[in-house]
Amino acid sequence: MLSSRKLLFCVLFLVLPACVNSPRQADTQSGQAKTLLSQTLSADAGSGIAAAVIKDGRLVWSGAVGYADLENARAMTPNTVMRIGSVSKPVTAVMMLAYAERHGIDLDTDIQDLTDISIADWNGATLSHLATHTSGVRHFDFSNFEEANNLYYKETLAVAVAPVLLEKPLFDAGDRFEYSSHGYNIIGAVLERLSDRSFQTLLEDYV
Repeated sequence: MLSSRKLLFCVLFLVLPACVNSPRQADTQSGQAKTLLSQTLSADAGSGIAAAVIKDGRLVWSGAVGYADLENARAMTPNTVMRIGSVSKPVTAVMMLAYAERHGIDLDTDIQDLTDISIADWNGATLSHLATHTSGVRHFDFSNFEEANNLYYKETLAVAVAPVLLEKPLFDAGDRFEYSSHGYNIIGAVLERLSDRSFQTLLEDYV
């Protein structure tokens, strides 16, 4: 049986595109999608959720339920600006591949041989290991509210990842899969150091 979240995506990506062909069907399916958004929000115990469908480069449908600001009862809308979260990972991966191709970087080279970023107890991990979550670098510590919610702005990624690079990896690089946001932060830090440019500038140049 599909979870509410999986069912939501099934409806959004398989059913709603038909809305472009039938106004009456569009109204019915739009209502169904809005109901499903509400159910998904309730199941996840969140404050607000938004979703959209784009077909052939054109916005077909968008909707939102709940609150963008719960304390001030400000409603969520399809135009509410939110953090993109882990959508940053595929964007970073594209940037890494483009940079590596243009500059002849071997993604299987030990990171310590690529950069002078200080790594206290490294295990031979490469950019490939980091990108595929097989580096041994840990994920966020969700028991640490300050870390998990990124409460403080870090001027560079090198500063942001420095504490993690002082920790012993969880396992030998390539030994197994374990999801890691810190791993992708390290990719960004390595690219910043290699290029002597900020992450934002790299995005503009390579993505």
